[in-house]
Amino acid sequence: MVCCPLLRRSVPFALLGAATLGLVAWIPARSQDKGERGRPERAQEKENALEGAMNTMKSEVRALGKGINAESRDKSLERIANFQKAVLAAKLETPPTAADVPADKKAEFLAGFRKKLIEVLAASCRLETAVLDGKYDDATKIVTSDLKQLQTEGHDKYKGKEEH
Repeated sequence: MVCCPLLRRSVPFALLGAATLGLVAWIPARSQDKGERGRPERAQEKENALEGAMNTMKSEVRALGKGINAESRDKSLERIANFQKAVLAAKLETPPTAADVPADKKAEFLAGFRKKLIEVLAASCRLETAVLDGKYDDATKIVTSDLKQLQTEGHDKYKGKEEH
């Protein structure tokens, strides 16, 4: 194949120019990508991680609240495990309301958030034990009473009442 030497030298430059133009166009779009409240993208991702974990917890509790029995035992144990994974993920995050806490109270606030989730995890372990022991009435009570109460307490303090 015969090719013009000028064309052979200009193609790589044309490709380089196109790539540079694409990069220049992409960088400003990414740097302006902010969260809903003007927060940087990373803060929004962390909030979304917490929200995702909380939504998983909520949906698993809702499903478990429909009743636990011998027929639903295996599915219930799977749901409990999913719930526990979400609790472990959530307790590593920071609730958005922490931004409104005075600096001298923030450590106490965050410790309280984590301790509340430890209570939730402990209740889920009692739930799992009840299911494994075949105590389905006790298991249902833990879901409908204990976990719901912990959810209400946690949301009142760490999510804000207006956001339930």
